[in-house]
Amino acid sequence: MGDDVVRCEPLTGGAGLNEVWRVRVDGRVAVARLGRRSDADLACEAELLRYLDREGMAVPVPTPAADGRYVVDGLVVMTHVDGGPPETEADWRRVAGALRTLHR
Repeated sequence: MGDDVVRCEPLTGGAGLNEVWRVRVDGRVAVARLGRRSDADLACEAELLRYLDREGMAVPVPTPAADGRYVVDGLVVMTHVDGGPPETEADWRRVAGALRTLHR
């Protein structure tokens, strides 16, 4: 992506379909995900995330490369979102609320 990106540590969890790393971009923690889908598919996903962010949803936001692309050879870098899987009933209520918002 650029000289300002430093790979820090692999992240685990999820479905295991991608290689995912915690990275630093300009000193900020971010996530780099190397996907196995086509750049066109990943670019569509990146645009959806950008749209959801503009509409006020809390989602990881793709970061453009120096040339403005959001996907470079299967790699997408996005903001880091703190959190973990839902554990309590209250957590699940927040998940349900977010899904209701998404579907609207």
